[in-house]
Amino acid sequence: MPLLERASFLRTLGEERILVVANLSRFVQVARLNLEKLKGTTPVELFGRERFPDVTDAPYFMSLGPHDFYWLALEKPHADPCFQPPDGPTHSR
Repeated sequence: MPLLERASFLRTLGEERILVVANLSRFVQVARLNLEKLKGTTPVELFGRERFPDVTDAPYFMSLGPHDFYWLALEKPHADPCFQPPDGPTHSR
């Protein structure tokens, strides 16, 4: 596969980080990204706000359709404001 069929890069401004992954080919491509330095972040697609799996030590795999691209905000973990922990232990009888 020619080198220029797939591109990925990271843009930063202050604390904000955007990962761009693009498929420049007319064929489906699989991207295997080394995001180890970004471990613990969660990629969130910018247009639809869809959350992707968290980044870990393992290579990050993505599949892209022909001429497809993703713009992903890399968010740090934060508490879910909708989650309410139970007041105390719950037991079912």
